[in-house]
Amino acid sequence: MACCDQVHNLGVIFNKHMKMDKHISKVCKAGFYYIFNLKKIRKHMSSETMSTMVHSFIKSHLDYCNSLLNSKPVYLIQRLQNSAARLVVDCYNFNTPSLSIILSLHSWLPVEFRIKFKVLLIVCRCIHGMAPTHLSNNLTFQVKTRYTSRFYTYPHCSQNYVENLRRSCLSVSWALPLESSPHFYQKLSTSHTV
Repeated sequence: MACCDQVHNLGVIFNKHMKMDKHISKVCKAGFYYIFNLKKIRKHMSSETMSTMVHSFIKSHLDYCNSLLNSKPVYLIQRLQNSAARLVVDCYNFNTPSLSIILSLHSWLPVEFRIKFKVLLIVCRCIHGMAPTHLSNNLTFQVKTRYTSRFYTYPHCSQNYVENLRRSCLSVSWALPLESSPHFYQKLSTSHTV
């Protein structure tokens, strides 16, 4: 059996070095194609209709398997999201900062924070038993006798990539995994502001 440089799995392109640059370029290419076509019909649609179209055609591509992009350069995907936000608010004045446009749209986080939000949500579900067992088994709970706070430990893994990914994904406030999902959403949205 011959080795190949990249493989497709569930719509995600992996290469032999686990760099996601081919996948990022594929997502950006599809997203900018939709933006190009939606821009042609923008003047005939309301903002709510355009927001629905952008969510269905572009944001779905941005959110699909984006937790794999943690600790990767996501500036190209951020440019795609900025263009989609400009399309929704019908603002093509490039003197206006993209971040202010994104923040004016409710429930639009910058790409880096969307990825962190998704990873933290998966961890919260693992802690509370709402995630599949193959994910929950990788996170163990340990109570230190000297401290009243809780700590989470991970099984040792010899692969450097996986270890670095775990450290970078979960190097956030450990006070966030709360007892219920609504409290988790509220605490996470207020603690990770831009």
